[in-house]
Formats: sequence, C-alpha cells, structure tokens
Amino acid sequence: MSTKKKVLKLIYTTILIIEILIVAILYMQKPINEYYNEYMQFLLKIFLIIGFLFLLCIIIYIFENRINSKNQEELDEYNIQSNFDIDFRDKDILYLSTIFNKQQPGKKELLLLIMQLIKKKIINLSCYLNGNKYQYIIEKRNLQFNNITNVEQELISYLFKDSYRVDLIRKIDEIYSKNNTKNIVNKCKEYISNFVTVKKSSMKKIFQIITTFIAILVIFVGFFIMILVNVTIKNSYTNSITIIGKYMLYGIICIAIGYIVTIILKKNNLRYKYDNDSFLWICRNLIFLNILIITSFISTNYYYLIQFIALITFIFTTLTIMIMYNEHICLSKKDIEIRKRLFSLREYFKEMRYLKDKEFGNIMTYEECLMYGFLFNITIKINDEFDILQKQLFDTAKNEIKLYIKLFQSNILK
Repeated sequence: MSTKKKVLKLIYTTILIIEILIVAILYMQKPINEYYNEYMQFLLKIFLIIGFLFLLCIIIYIFENRINSKNQEELDEYNIQSNFDIDFRDKDILYLSTIFNKQQPGKKELLLLIMQLIKKKIINLSCYLNGNKYQYIIEKRNLQFNNITNVEQELISYLFKDSYRVDLIRKIDEIYSKNNTKNIVNKCKEYISNFVTVKKSSMKKIFQIITTFIAILVIFVGFFIMILVNVTIKNSYTNSITIIGKYMLYGIICIAIGYIVTIILKKNNLRYKYDNDSFLWICRNLIFLNILIITSFISTNYYYLIQFIALITFIFTTLTIMIMYNEHICLSKKDIEIRKRLFSLREYFKEMRYLKDKEFGNIMTYEECLMYGFLFNITIKINDEFDILQKQLFDTAKNEIKLYIKLFQSNILK
C-alpha cells in the first residue's frame, strides 16, 4: 500500500473518531427529555436488534463483493505509474469504460460512443467560431460502413433522426436532460454482457427478508415515537395552525433527508465497486451518518426525531441499494490487466496536460484524446477549440444532478 493511501485511511479514521467524540459531547449537553426515560430501555433493545440485523447485511454485502472481485485487490491509485500504452485501442469504448469504472453503461457512455464514431470517421466533427463562441457540429457521412455495432447504428439513428447535421452540445444536453435514450442504454448493457460477466446479487432474498423484519420493527418504533412527539407538541402548542405547521415542517425535513441520503449513498456505493476498498467505504458511510446526527442537534427540542428519521432513511437506503442496485462486474485476469493499463494511461494524461510531442500527435488524434479524457474524467489541454468543447462536455455531464431533481419533482407531483 502506498504512503498516500495510508495517509488517506488515517485521515478518514481521525475524522471519524473526532465526529464520535463530538456526538458524545452533544448527547451529554442535550440529554433526552426525562419524559421519555421510562421508555428508553425498551426502545434501546429494539434499536440493538435493528443494528445487529443491519450489521449482518453489511457483512454479507462485503463478503459477496469480495467473492465477485476475487481477481482484483483493493485499488491503490496512488501507486500507479504513468505509461503511454495504447495497445488496447482496438477494444470497444463501452468495454473499456465498463472495466475501468466497474459499472454498466449509462448516459455518459453514449457520449463516449459519439467520440468513438468520430474516431472511426463515421461521423465528422466540425468547429466554427460564431461570434465569441465556438459551435460544434457533428455530421453523418453518406457512406455505408461495416465496422459499426448495432448499438452504434442505433445511436446514429437517434442523433440524426431529424437532420444529417446537428449541434453536438445541444444533442448531449438533450441526452442528459430527457429520458428518451433508455432503449439505447439498455442495448449498451446487452452488448457489454458479451464481453464481461455481470452478476446480480445471490443474497437478494436474504436482504429482502431482513429488510422486511427491520421494517416491521421500524414501523412499530416510529408509531411509538410519533405518539410521544404528538403529545409533546400538543402540550407545547395550543394553536392548531402551529401544530399543522410543525407537522408540515417535519414532512419537508423527511423528504429532504431521504433525497440527500439516497444521492450520497448511491455515489458512495458506486465508488466502493470502483476501488473495492471496504474500509474506506465503511468510513465514508459512518462519517456521513455522523454528519447527519451532528446536524440534527440544530433542532433544540426534537433532534431525536430528526435523528430517527436520518438513521432509518440511512438504513433503508443502504438496504435498497443492496437489493435493487446490487450487481457485480466480474473481471477476468485479462480484464484486470487492461484496467491497469488504462489507469497507467490516465496517469500519463494527467502528467502531460497538453500535446506538444509531434510523434504523439501522429499516433493519437484530437478526437481520440477527447474520448480518453472523458473516459478518465480529466481535462487534456489540446488547443483552444477542443479545450472549450471538452469543458462544455464535462459541464453537461456534471449537470446530471439536475436530472435527478427533475425526476424527484415529477415523482412528488404524481
């Protein structure tokens, strides 16, 4: 393990210890209302059962991930040496993206496919200076090609359904902002299944049974806590409008907590599948949970209610990920070797930052550099026109959070 990786783990451990101490101090300064003391022993036993069952799920989840990643050790990105190795250029970009990120294709991979089509000279990329802004146009060639896949053919039909010449940035923005490319993404997943093994969780039934049992306990505890809170609120406020306002406020808090927890935990889980580091995964989860607990103390009277909501949302979101989004990209030894070479190439691009080597320029085209740059989530300085294009593409991809917000709002309004 590299020194940087050891330092990172030490930092995470230190942050977690500090958070635990802060939480302990806050609990000492804000003890739970004496009115609830007679019920605490009973509630504590139930929470211990919930905690034990949840811990059991975590252990099973880590064990299953270890089995499905048996060819791969924990990824130490700080220990990877840079190397200009492009012997895998004949590989499909969907395959390279899948083994590099250890996740199935999504909307980002459609952009990579566009870059691959440009590299194959199946579509042309043109740049025009329109006033002070560059305009990027992709154009379909009027030739028949035999070296394209069914997925690429499907994407070409989507890109040029209205015209043979379209604005690239607007098309990418349309891909990310609308949900009309689901069929192409599914075909990408079917296509990639021919190259890598994608396993669904074999422990799904166990997770479902444990989740059901936890849900029964949570409903009981939640109903019990709501009765206590309801009595407290009615004793504290006589105005019915104020009471309704309180309930509405806590309802909004529940929705906000659920949304934030879901987004962060899904991102954290994807990162775990990427680096296979169980220790950092657990640390990141616990750090986030402690942040929720510490933040809850802002509410002077009902912090325990917010903590209950945060804790239960955290548990059920994690269990939902284990049930619904629990799939493993099982890499062969050959896949692992190519993945290592991809990391080495990424480090080379990071260190180089710009293209000044003429020999290098003869080996790789600007479009191919853009494709690898987007695959590696890094910016490669090429020239003014392509630098701006790359920045715009990254900005469009990063705005994916807006798509989540739109979907979230549409679900609430239904």
